[in-house]
Amino acid sequence: MRAKLMHPDVVAAALGIAVSAVFFVAAGNLPSFAVKLAGPEFFPRVSALLLIVLCLVQVAVSLTSKAGSTQEDAREEAGHDIRLVFAVMGMSVAYFYGMTLLGFMLGTFLYCTALTLITQEKRNPTRAAGSSLIIIAIVYAVFSYFLKATLPSGRLFG
Repeated sequence: MRAKLMHPDVVAAALGIAVSAVFFVAAGNLPSFAVKLAGPEFFPRVSALLLIVLCLVQVAVSLTSKAGSTQEDAREEAGHDIRLVFAVMGMSVAYFYGMTLLGFMLGTFLYCTALTLITQEKRNPTRAAGSSLIIIAIVYAVFSYFLKATLPSGRLFG
């Protein structure tokens, strides 16, 4: 007889929400500056809130998805998922170190495009490149116009 699994995504999302809440509260202890819109506590708080929202979306998706997954199905998915996790971690390390050479624009374009291609079942390079360009434009606008910060240009171009 196949044992039914509870929704492990719900458990993981609940853990993510708890950790995010701790980070949100801890970020409130960082010093803030009345002069700047975004002090040291701004980024951790925004990140924590974003993670909470994403975890809530994961809970909703998990609860509305088909029920009755079996342990065998879960094991098969876990093997694929762990390979994907290691691939993303490796790409993230390469992105971190590669940004000093390639700069923000090219490095982020390659990173986002590759991430999109390996995480989607229907791989569409045009859509992946387009979404990467949109992400770069948004991040560039936030850093350049709102935060007045320069992004790395890299040794290759700068």
